[in-house]
Parts: sequence; structure tokens; C-alpha cells
Amino acid sequence: MRRGLVSSLTQKSKFRLVFIFFLVFQIAMVLLIPPMISYDGYNYLSSGKALFSPDFPYRYQLMREPLYPFLVWLASRTGNVLLTLSLIQSFLMSISATILFKIFIKKFKTSEMHTLISITIGLFAVRGYASTVLQICLIIVILLLSLLNLFWLIDNQHLKYRSIVSVATTGALAAATNSALTCTVIGSLILGLWLAHVNWKRIIKLVTYLLIGSASVLVPWYSITFPVDIYSQAILSPHTSFELKYFERTSFIEDNKIRFQAIGSLLLIYPDRAPGYSEGYSMPAKELMMFGSYWDYGKTGNCLIKHGGQTESVDYVMDEIRPRCVKSKILDFQRTASHLVVPIYLFSGIFLIAALITSLRRKCLEMQLFVMPMIILILIYGSGGAGISRFSAILPFVGPSLALWLIKEFTARKDSVVG
Repeated sequence: MRRGLVSSLTQKSKFRLVFIFFLVFQIAMVLLIPPMISYDGYNYLSSGKALFSPDFPYRYQLMREPLYPFLVWLASRTGNVLLTLSLIQSFLMSISATILFKIFIKKFKTSEMHTLISITIGLFAVRGYASTVLQICLIIVILLLSLLNLFWLIDNQHLKYRSIVSVATTGALAAATNSALTCTVIGSLILGLWLAHVNWKRIIKLVTYLLIGSASVLVPWYSITFPVDIYSQAILSPHTSFELKYFERTSFIEDNKIRFQAIGSLLLIYPDRAPGYSEGYSMPAKELMMFGSYWDYGKTGNCLIKHGGQTESVDYVMDEIRPRCVKSKILDFQRTASHLVVPIYLFSGIFLIAALITSLRRKCLEMQLFVMPMIILILIYGSGGAGISRFSAILPFVGPSLALWLIKEFTARKDSVVG
């Protein structure tokens, strides 16, 4: 009993140390990179500023679920919204990295040191997201939390109260963040429990808890936003992202061609297709790298990287933006580093496909469950034709770890054949 307790405490201490390592590393990366505001970032800043103000019906972009704008609002209370938001996102990415570490050493039995190195490489490859006003870091952490929760539910099928709380909380977080993420979490829970041969009564109960958690956010949220007249807004916004019709075509063949191209784009193996982009503009991973591992650090200024935005949003938040300057020599190194990590971006989709095929051939349920949420998310965005590669930002983050697992699997296979 005592030995088990000491072992448990040692393991918990290990994960705490790993988290602290990732947090220090990510914060260091944040401080060595200027803040970046994407085109959508100005809308997030505007929505966050308007969230609890009389400007809400006029300024809030209604299609944005409230959790990320709420984080923006919290960050704005400190007087330096960009720095505080970057620190919050560093915290989220550190949690994601720690979850990834825990899953790989416990479920896939990879070397602790090799896993730590591979995750650090992935974290470096997407270092720019913590400094960018986008909800990518939030999506990644919720996706990995839902995956960790799925593994836990499969391993602990009789802990009723904790099951209810964990599933309902996951549903609420996903629903408050992104509609595609919500669909992914629901689909992953159903498919994952089914693959693990959990009985249908338990699956139905857990999915019900998940839906209740989602509804606890969406029902009050939509009751507030749907009465808002979009034509009274500074920038017209649909009430939900499902109302977007960017990719509709008259031809059935053209529709599905775009969907197929979008799926390839999200896997980083096909040119991007997205609204607002001229054909042939983006090569695979261009937008993904633009925010995660910028290749022009220092060439667009040392203090703030701006991608432009709608005038109404830019003017509304301009007074709250505080640039953060970084020395030119450091940015020269960052630019070189961004070019060095390009292979991680270009191969991460291939690593995902290889991991899926390998897990199916070798009947590795754990890896099937691991890649499943990422595949579902890509398919959801792809079915809408949304070939903006930043939607698959989790791939270069987990790519080095997937490569580590593949090397371990094929090395073990080779050794068994030789033996």
C-alpha cells in the first residue's frame, strides 16, 4: 500500500516536472517571438472587447462560440491583451504537451526521454500559435483532453460520478469553443467506445452526459445571440458557422472535388482551397506555417506581425494593442529555424496516415483511438470544403511523436523477425 502510494506520488511528480519544463520552454518561445494578429484575430479581439459591454449586439461576431472571446476578454483586463493571451495560450499548449507525453509513455510504451524530445520538437514547430490571436491552442488542448478522457473511460468503466463530470465538462468546453470540435468530440466518444467494445447502454449514457454538457453552453448562448439582428451589426455575421455557404457550387462533381482537395490540404499533401484565396495561392501548410512557424520573422517588423483586418474591427481594438519588440538577431534565428522545421509540416499528414494503417494492420486499438479525433476533425472541415491548413495544426505538433511510435513499431517488428 505504502509502496503504491510512493510510486503514485513519484509518477505525479514526474508529470508536474514535465509540465513545468514544457511551460518554461513555451513561454521562452513566446518572449522570443513578436505577437501576431491574423485577419480573424481582429474579429476575436473585437468580440472579446464587446463580450460584456453594451457594444455586444453591434460588435460581437455571432458565429464565434464564446470561450475564446472570453479568454480574450480576461486577457484584456490586464492592460496588455496580446502578452497575457500569449501566456494563457502557452499554458494551454503546455497542458497539451503533458497530455501527449502521458499518453505516449503509458499507452504506447515509448521511451520517456525520446518522447520528451519528440514532443519538444513538435512544440517548437508550432511555437508561433501561442503568440497568435487564434483559437488553435484551445482547440488542440480540448481535443487532447477529450482523447485522454476517452482512454480513461475505457479503462475505468465503473466510476460513475467522475465519468459524468468528465464527459459533461468535455462537452461544455468543446461546445463553447467550436462547432466542428464539438462534432469531433461527440463522434470520437461514440466511435471510440464502440471500438473498445463498451456496451451500448453505457455508450448511450455517456453520450447523453456529453450532450447535456454541450447543451448547458449552447442553449443559453443561442438564446442570447439568435435574437440579435445581424443587419444592425458593424460587420454582418451569421449566427452560427453552419450558415456559411462559401463552398457551395452548382456542380455535384465540383462540390466533391473541392471536398477531396480540402481533405488533402488539411493533411498537408494537396494545395489549399479556401474562400478569399485565389487558386494556386497556397501550397500545402502555407497558412499553417504562417501562424505556427512564420518564415518572415524580422522582415515584417520586430514588434508586431499584422495580417490586416476589417476596418471596423481594427479601429475598435487599436488602442488596446501593445506591440512587443524582439531583437533582430533573435528573429534571424527564428526565420532560419522556421525553414528547418518545414519537413515536420510536410510529413505530418503522412505520419498520420502511416500510423493509421500500421495500427489497423497490427490491431493496435490505442493508436486507432489516438488518430481518430484528428481524422474526424479533418473530415468535418474537408466535407465543408474548408481547405485552410491551420485547422489541422495539431498534426505538426504530434507529428514527431507519431514518427517515434512508427520507428518503435517497425524496429520491434524487425527484431522479432530476426529473433
